[in-house]
Amino acid sequence: MISAVGQAKGLLGAGEHKSMPTDWVTCTKGADEEVDAIHGIFSMYLAKGMFDTSIARRLNSEGIVNEFGRAWSPYDVSRS
Repeated sequence: MISAVGQAKGLLGAGEHKSMPTDWVTCTKGADEEVDAIHGIFSMYLAKGMFDTSIARRLNSEGIVNEFGRAWSPYDVSRS
């Protein structure tokens, strides 16, 4: 979250919203393991032609958890 004068105010967690209408929000790069998971999902979908169910099954078999620390579902894959 960034203040109206451009000063960093902190990170927002999942589901959190900015408190001041004059503040603004910018995106930042996630943790390396999250970035790797997203790159893997796109690679499996685009390069290998896999669908959500197959991708979720593969991620789960590799022990990769979703953003909530749970196993992947096809829905989780499709919204990533």
